[in-house]
Amino acid sequence: MSLRDTLSKPTSSIDPDWLHTASDTTKSLYKAASEEFERLKFLYASGVNISPKDRKINQTTVSKKADKDKSILSARRQPELMQWIQERNLDLVELQARPARPYVKPRSKSDLKSEIAELKAENSTERLSVLRAFVETVFSSNLLDERDILARENFRLKSKIDSLNSRISTLQELNHNQAVEIAMLKNPRSTAKLKIVLKPDNE
Repeated sequence: MSLRDTLSKPTSSIDPDWLHTASDTTKSLYKAASEEFERLKFLYASGVNISPKDRKINQTTVSKKADKDKSILSARRQPELMQWIQERNLDLVELQARPARPYVKPRSKSDLKSEIAELKAENSTERLSVLRAFVETVFSSNLLDERDILARENFRLKSKIDSLNSRISTLQELNHNQAVEIAMLKNPRSTAKLKIVLKPDNE
């Protein structure tokens, strides 16, 4: 069980009903006993080595904390409080039976700085790897897109060139015919000869 789970156990978080009508002395003793219980519970959860005589809520310790005579804290004079202390001591016995958390040596400031630097370097490396993979993916995608664009543009230009070549051939033929007609108009004899050559035989 974690330290948080142990400390959040609701055994002492809710005041018992009898405390609301108790005397100031009883309330003071209860407060001291509750604080002692929380302290011991924290020690158990932390895995600290506890002396056998300090492994339960001690009446003498509670009385001293409350600044009261230890004779006041007895089953005859404080029956409800003593019952509550016995129940909390059973809770502590249960905590003893659980495996203690291993003691972890506090890390120094230099250790923390070194760990932070390592984490930053690792994070930076990871970010670069992710960025590199992203760029490569985008680059590959762009290349494919550019290939498609270039292929479509190449097809469009080829079609346009074919269309222009066809128009050029048509214009060249038209220009040739016009040149022949102009030459005929300038030389009527050639035109007459051409007409004679083209005249049918039956005429």
